[in-house]
Amino acid sequence: MAPARKLGLRKRLSLLGMLLCLALAPAVLAQPSVDPAAALSAEDAAVLAEAERLEDSAIRDFGEAAATMQALAERASETSPLRRELLAIAGRWYANAELHEAAEALADQLDARAQQLGDGSDLAASLVRLRVLALAQGAAMSLEQMRALKPRIERELGPRERLRYWYNLANNLRAAGELAEAIAAFQAATELADANNSASWRALVRSGLAESLAAFGQQHRAEALVREAVEIALALGDDLLLSDVYSTLGVVLEQGGDTEGLLAAMTLAISHARSAGDNTNLAVLLGNVAHYHLVRTEYEQAERVSLEALDVAERNEDRTGRALANINLGLARIGLGQIDAGKQLVRRGLDEDESRGQRSEAALTYAELGAALERAGDLTGAVEAYHSARRLDDEIFREDQQRAVLALQEQIDARRRDKAIEQLQAEDARKAAQLERNQLQQWVWRLLALLLVMALIVLIAGVRRLRQSNRKLAGVNAQLRLQSERDALTGLANRRHVQAVIKLSGGERTYRGSLYLIDLDHFKSINDRHGHAVGDAVLIEVSRRLRGLCRGEDLAARWGGEEFLLAVEWLAPADAARLAERILHELSRAVQHEDLRIPISASIGFASLPLPPAALELSFEQSLRLIDSALYLAKLRGRNRACGIRWVRDGSGQAVEATVADIEHAEALGRIGLETIIGAGE
Repeated sequence: MAPARKLGLRKRLSLLGMLLCLALAPAVLAQPSVDPAAALSAEDAAVLAEAERLEDSAIRDFGEAAATMQALAERASETSPLRRELLAIAGRWYANAELHEAAEALADQLDARAQQLGDGSDLAASLVRLRVLALAQGAAMSLEQMRALKPRIERELGPRERLRYWYNLANNLRAAGELAEAIAAFQAATELADANNSASWRALVRSGLAESLAAFGQQHRAEALVREAVEIALALGDDLLLSDVYSTLGVVLEQGGDTEGLLAAMTLAISHARSAGDNTNLAVLLGNVAHYHLVRTEYEQAERVSLEALDVAERNEDRTGRALANINLGLARIGLGQIDAGKQLVRRGLDEDESRGQRSEAALTYAELGAALERAGDLTGAVEAYHSARRLDDEIFREDQQRAVLALQEQIDARRRDKAIEQLQAEDARKAAQLERNQLQQWVWRLLALLLVMALIVLIAGVRRLRQSNRKLAGVNAQLRLQSERDALTGLANRRHVQAVIKLSGGERTYRGSLYLIDLDHFKSINDRHGHAVGDAVLIEVSRRLRGLCRGEDLAARWGGEEFLLAVEWLAPADAARLAERILHELSRAVQHEDLRIPISASIGFASLPLPPAALELSFEQSLRLIDSALYLAKLRGRNRACGIRWVRDGSGQAVEATVADIEHAEALGRIGLETIIGAGE
């Protein structure tokens, strides 16, 4: 069993958190940031009071509650923002009840109101439709559209509506695995909840923020926040809210390795859910208790609790709870030796998850299934489960990688635009200097024609000014050339400069020397966690360290993004390996930026050319592709390591290209000799 099983706990985040958000939304209405008497008419105040009472009750039928809230909204003043807020809440409740036609009808009504009043009701309509989309296809499907609404929501909606928006966005981001952005959204919701002075919302958003911080590795801060949420909920005496915050406390404690704390917190959460008469989330809470027993290999207890959770889920038509209960029950029965029956139950839960786009949860479940089958002795089934987990992880990784590439491309394009502007400015300066030079020459010739007597004096003055102008022009040209062949951020040579040097030395045809291609590991996470300014500081420090490793004729260049190239005079294989080890050591020391200490590491591909045993000669481009494939292999085998090419047996062009295409296969066939140097770390 994995040390910290997340399946059941994450399900609670993605569904329970969002349902509680919608269920508690009118509580914010009850505590406006302005004087209610000044903001509401007497009739609207009465409507608000009834909305509060509806919200304070435990909602068991969202469809019925939505119809009641819609009727209350129709009683509010036609132009009052209160009507817009209540209609939006009713629409989202219809979505919760899977009454999509009723939700769409309310969205259409809000669109019509926006055309009549121009009050931002179309934003409320969009949020209702996005709620339907998130529940039908997964939270990730609605994220981009929700992000696009931010500017208008900040300008056109009230503080209570903005609070609901930020909280819903944060939960969707967390469900999609985008934790850094989710934490920022939860912090925005926390500020709005504190400004509205709503105790229930202050507890709820702290609970969500704590869960995200724990998943992000900020355990101490997460535990402090969730305990603060528990104190607020205890002061309110709200059983539904206490059920939520105790459940979050269990999640946070398990992240810190406290499984006994998980059981105690989940037991309290179940007790308060039952006291509130809330069975909608009971199956998931019981699932978390079953997870506790699975972690401790108490399979009979896990089976008992899972059966209870499955019964509750079936009675409440809770798809999330049913999926979790089937998975936990299947894992328990595998542990009890009922392998085939257990696999069928887990498969049933996985089908439920995958049908709702919960790929991250499915990947974790496959991994747990693989571990359970491995312990039970079903090695074939374990391998299949591990392969399924790897397949889903790879798909998610590729999608994350595509998003990262797009962001990096945008950054590169912005830098190219800035560089183009600098070059245009330098070109303008050169043209201005040229124009000044031409004007000066004309002036000199005129003076010579008109004043032969003063020719010598005028000539001396003109030549002096001409020399000054030429020096200025030469300086501008030198600056332009330097800017075009130097990386603006690090001061290292860039790709253009390296290519010019290679061309001058004849390396385009046959390259001789030792090449190192270096890529910083996990650089995107540094930018995501600390910001691009810190990322730039890391690149500058890495460049400084690489320059320190260079000798007189060596060349260090920034090859692109977080990738660097080191070209040195030819080194014997042993010396080349020692230099690779020195580079790994230098790039494993943490970078200190202000009060931040940022750990780094790098992966390296390298070779000394020509390559033995037949002194294989390659062009610079072929050499670069070969060590790039070695760099890829270093990444594949765990990062923080260097992969060096010692020899290539077949030097034909076709064989070299095949080696570049699949270096790992070439090594297995004995076509290429590799050595791996593992970095020691800081």
